[in-house]
Amino acid sequence: MNEVPFVFVIDTDAYAGNFEREICAYVTGHWDGETHGGDQAEVFKKEVGDPEELFGEYITTAPSDDSYPRQVHADLMWEPQGKGMNSVGIFFEEEPTAVLITLMKDRAIKFAKEGRIFDRPVTMKIIGFRLLKRTVKIDEVAI
Repeated sequence: MNEVPFVFVIDTDAYAGNFEREICAYVTGHWDGETHGGDQAEVFKKEVGDPEELFGEYITTAPSDDSYPRQVHADLMWEPQGKGMNSVGIFFEEEPTAVLITLMKDRAIKFAKEGRIFDRPVTMKIIGFRLLKRTVKIDEVAI
């Protein structure tokens, strides 16, 4: 897992690489400003408000496999056994509040029902949500 303390995971029934950036923008209003997600970020602003006011200190980036910093990533290690790469992880510097978690869940469910990618309807279902916390355990080894 990337070196971030918290990852909010959205489990779906479809390959997440097809919509990971779009769902992040729709759910949090954050996107990298260069790739996919701008339309969904605008929908977030219109429907919810300023993403910086809500997520400002919480959401963060982490390096992806290609070393490009991203706020979101589809990754096999978050998968329930045998599900392929169907999960999206959104990175957080601090544990998101219960209010933010509820907002993200509601937005993800709405994205699955009403969202659009490149002017086409989204074709995936939400299976569940998880919050992962990175911990480090140090054991002394006898030498």
